[in-house]
Amino acid sequence: MPQIKFHPCLSEEALQLQQVIEAGATDAENTMDLGMAFLIIKEIETSESLEGSIDPVVLANRFLDRLDEPYKKYLSEHHAIQPWWEIPSSQEAERIIVWLLTHSVSAEPSAFDYVEPAIEFTQKLLQFIGEPCHFVTNVKRRIHWRTPDDYYFESEAGFGVFRIGDCWDEGVMLISSKRIGMLWFLGYD
Repeated sequence: MPQIKFHPCLSEEALQLQQVIEAGATDAENTMDLGMAFLIIKEIETSESLEGSIDPVVLANRFLDRLDEPYKKYLSEHHAIQPWWEIPSSQEAERIIVWLLTHSVSAEPSAFDYVEPAIEFTQKLLQFIGEPCHFVTNVKRRIHWRTPDDYYFESEAGFGVFRIGDCWDEGVMLISSKRIGMLWFLGYD
């Protein structure tokens, strides 16, 4: 894989997307410096094009290894274990993102009360990250369909990317050849 650097994404659109998540995130003393929900977006600079050669798990781990404080100090030793990461299809990833935005993790308040604004936010996030978009998640999920528009998730065993007191975490990383985004949620056991 080519040499890769990650730079803060300071565009107005990136800041607006991050503010939406931060505004919906609750604060808790046990999460130290992290909110219960956060979105990190970085620009990718490479020595050669990533088009068609992205290994999403390798890129996700490089991104995590280069996180700034306070996130870096809470990384679990398990974050780099490749077989534990799941690579959902784009359709599955979109549904997982909407699910997390409307249900959060555990009993924490969600970022959105309704599905429609969560879908709109997800579309804006996907458009901003760019195409082609690859996804990586730290939790296994099975989707159960009632109707084409009505579904629910049943979680299976996953792993924590961060180690923070009594919290567990789950989220989705979105990766294109130009940007990477980490939409992550914390919840209490």
